[in-house]
Amino acid sequence: IYSIYLGQTEMLEMLDKKLLENIGTMIEQNTLLRDDEGKLQVNIPVISMQDRWDIYELSEKYDNIISERFHDRFMELMKNPVKLPKHLKSVPDWLRYMDCCCYFPSAVILEAREKGLFLNGYDRPAPAIMLCVEK
Repeated sequence: IYSIYLGQTEMLEMLDKKLLENIGTMIEQNTLLRDDEGKLQVNIPVISMQDRWDIYELSEKYDNIISERFHDRFMELMKNPVKLPKHLKSVPDWLRYMDCCCYFPSAVILEAREKGLFLNGYDRPAPAIMLCVEK
């Protein structure tokens, strides 16, 4: 994802072939997309490492308020546990229901999606990832 973000898709040749076979899946999941010229592009939030630490700091500061305000929305997310890859056999069930990262980044992503700033027109669950880069 990082090499695509940088526009250095030639780096993809160094990846294991199995990873490259999953690019179609990543496009299906809206993590990546192809532009009109067929060029791969990243379709997830990309933030700086400083932004990431700022988000985490805010999350710690306002965790109780955020978890109360967004409780029902997060409980809806819990209805669909993470589907494990077939090769993982011994993951405890409770891990499949853990919140990704923490409440605040997830709340920001949900809000951005509702305002049409992210995954516009996409009607499936938002990918629970973001790319953090050092700038």
